[in-house]
Amino acid sequence: MFLSRKYAGLFSATAMVGVLLVGCGESKVAQCNKLIAVANKAATESKQMSQSSNPDKIGQLSQMADKLDQYAKEIQAVEIKDDQLKGFQGRFAKMYQETGAASRALIAAVNKKDPKGIGTSSKALQTASGQEGPLVSEVNSYCSGK
Repeated sequence: MFLSRKYAGLFSATAMVGVLLVGCGESKVAQCNKLIAVANKAATESKQMSQSSNPDKIGQLSQMADKLDQYAKEIQAVEIKDDQLKGFQGRFAKMYQETGAASRALIAAVNKKDPKGIGTSSKALQTASGQEGPLVSEVNSYCSGK
């Protein structure tokens, strides 16, 4: 009888520690919210810059490229444990980096007055930035449990 009480107590203590450890972990929803917060901030700022009446579009594009680099670093710095969300995190970072690089290539082509380079970099920019909508939909679907 003493032996069974000993194990019952040990089992109870182990179960309690397990519950506490699981409870202390950040939920999928909380991780989703952190990731989405950075993505929303980047999207909002991009939209505001694109709707700006600033006549210096090249300077504005350069500014946006710098911001995208910052957002790539910021989204990579978000601590995520969920493997699926880590994948989304990596895809967002890559998208921001590719969009920034394509923006810089477009700026260089415009400055060189290189029509072929302008066309190529414009397509690259459209491709890179075009990833955002589908990626956001995937994240929203995953985070909402659908």
